[in-house]
Amino acid sequence: MILENSVEQDSLFKDALGRGPDCPPFEDFVESIHRGDETARRHAATCPHCASELRLYRTFMNGDVSDTAENLGAPTRAAESWWDMRRMIPVTLDVAAAVMLVTIGIGNLRQRPYAASEDSIERSQSLELLSPKGELKSAPQTLAWNAVPSAVRYHVRLMEVDKTVLWESTVPSPSVSLPSRIEGLILPGKRLVWAVDAIDAGGRSLVTGSQDFRLQLRHDR
Repeated sequence: MILENSVEQDSLFKDALGRGPDCPPFEDFVESIHRGDETARRHAATCPHCASELRLYRTFMNGDVSDTAENLGAPTRAAESWWDMRRMIPVTLDVAAAVMLVTIGIGNLRQRPYAASEDSIERSQSLELLSPKGELKSAPQTLAWNAVPSAVRYHVRLMEVDKTVLWESTVPSPSVSLPSRIEGLILPGKRLVWAVDAIDAGGRSLVTGSQDFRLQLRHDR
């Protein structure tokens, strides 16, 4: 009977911590989360294995367990599912699971010795979108923002408020002129959003920012 319980517990333990067939490589997964990739975030919401690894990774990087869930961005349902799974495992196996996860986290940090410095750089960077913003009396012709150290190019998007992209471009300098055809899409009273992603020489996103604006109606001018 004890042997049967042990086999059953081992199986449950493996199912709780094991990688699924859809789990991406951990380094790629973390990069996708940093970029705000929605597919990666949805995976974190449904995969206890990747969610717990990413949670541990964030804890190591930030040194603060309290904001781990916020940084992860995964819905509470994923965390509850994980902890419900762990409650079914005996205390001895629970301790073993914690040791295994710590080992995985340290291994990933050793493989990427630059990860901590990259994360601190990302937090220290700031991206201020200068213009346009707020209520405008005339349609903007240029988008401008502050330069970001280490950025070699900027990916710019003009969008509807529902994130539908109207126009996008990649430029090397912290400003870009809007093509004339875009002016017809900037209608009075219609609020639009523009976003900038600063990218370094390695193709990594350093920092992102967004701003909204609205061309005033004639009677508001």
